[in-house]
Amino acid sequence: MDHPPRIYCYRCRKPDLLCICADVTPVPTRFGIVILQHPQESRRTISTARIVSLSLTGARLFVGLDFAGCTALHSHLAAAPGPVYLVYPERGALDVVDVMAREHGWPDGAPTFVIIDGTWAQARKIKNQNPCLDRFERVSLSPGAPSRYRIRRQPRGHYLSTVEASVLLLSRLEGSEEAFRPLLEVFDRMIDRQLSFKSGESRRGVRRPAPRPEGG
Repeated sequence: MDHPPRIYCYRCRKPDLLCICADVTPVPTRFGIVILQHPQESRRTISTARIVSLSLTGARLFVGLDFAGCTALHSHLAAAPGPVYLVYPERGALDVVDVMAREHGWPDGAPTFVIIDGTWAQARKIKNQNPCLDRFERVSLSPGAPSRYRIRRQPRGHYLSTVEASVLLLSRLEGSEEAFRPLLEVFDRMIDRQLSFKSGESRRGVRRPAPRPEGG
């Protein structure tokens, strides 16, 4: 039996039935957020990067692997009013508290934080393929609670989705968890819809085609 093609929302890049646009509300922040998203992650229905880019005023999302020729990205980072940091867990990375203590209120302009969106293997690949990121000091996050990503198992208990990492980072910088709660509410509703959708498919006996191996 042929199934009709899915209708996609061109704003949030999700199937129409799972569209998050009506749930998103603008959330202001003085800090810049730039997301570098792996192309495979951009095609995942449960990707969270667009929750961030659609919610946070001034957030930017770039999709790709090699950003050496991405003029828009380099121009955006060059125009950042303050320092630029890469959120990536490496030995010697600064904690957010260290960044706050160092900047003393950011008199020269609030910093911008670059976040890589994808699996950890994909994030590592983007970092390694883009030596332009090497000039940015690393910042790591230390979450106090496990991920709320109920539909996608994280490889380790302290790993977070992109939206959770963004909320944790900004909550600590701004000193307010409540201000960024709307992003997590969109995240939770997205997961609820996806679980309900999958449950409905199961009850109807709908079978999805087996995924093809990468490179096949």
